[in-house]
Amino acid sequence: MKRMLSVICLLASIGMAWAGNDPVIKLSKLKLKEVVFSVNGEKVNGDEIPYGTKLKAHLEGITGFSQEGEDAFVDADIRVLDAKGGILVTLDSLFYGEAKGRYTASVLTEMITLSLQCQSPLKLNSSYTIQFIVRDLKGGGRVQVDKKIKLVLMEGLSYVEKGLTTDGPFIYVKEASSALSANTIPLNSQFSIYFAGLKGATVVSDSLLLLEGSIRWFDKKGKLLQEFPDLFAGTEITEAKAKELISFYFEPPQDVEAGTRYKLEYFLRDKKSDKYLSATFEFVVK
Repeated sequence: MKRMLSVICLLASIGMAWAGNDPVIKLSKLKLKEVVFSVNGEKVNGDEIPYGTKLKAHLEGITGFSQEGEDAFVDADIRVLDAKGGILVTLDSLFYGEAKGRYTASVLTEMITLSLQCQSPLKLNSSYTIQFIVRDLKGGGRVQVDKKIKLVLMEGLSYVEKGLTTDGPFIYVKEASSALSANTIPLNSQFSIYFAGLKGATVVSDSLLLLEGSIRWFDKKGKLLQEFPDLFAGTEITEAKAKELISFYFEPPQDVEAGTRYKLEYFLRDKKSDKYLSATFEFVVK
């Protein structure tokens, strides 16, 4: 077992074509054919997004860019607004970089994809408005797409807080390099549960936390197959690192059967108090 700590990652890219959705769209000097939202390659219907996953906005058919020959000069921004309209996250100049915003106009018109990792400082069970913005740097045109979302637990994952709190848990699969949105795990995968923004633990000397973590592994009938106690023994965890991401790593044994349902129970306890949190993940190996 090993512990992994990480920071939030927010990305933007230029991609391929998708189909339809109905967000709030604001246009100035530019036209937009359509926009679709997706998570893990699946079209998003409604506003519920599994916590920890990457939400993508696929903007197809933007036209009206001012051009120099075959090139246009564009940039893009993402903003996250809380339920009261306050700006929580601002990501500016996502496309500027070494190219200084210069791209082939026909590629931009085909599809622009903007991506947001829905993790800390965003919180589970909270609602937000995500603003995806594309700007024409030469002509002053602008496309703004506003998407309202609510962050929820993924299918198969349950979560309880008793004194220890986090922004939310999510399951991350190493081979896919992404957080899960459905409770199916590819055979022979390695995966972790991450807890973002841990709070409530007792701080001891040198800003260290004394945490006890454990995992219990059950078969489909509820029989305990294996237990991994005190996973953080001998590991220094600072308050600052725990507020980023703290994880429990798990690699299923080789005799795991495809098509079978399993359950993992995760437990995190503050050794200096009676505070704890727990999560249960029920999944099917495919």
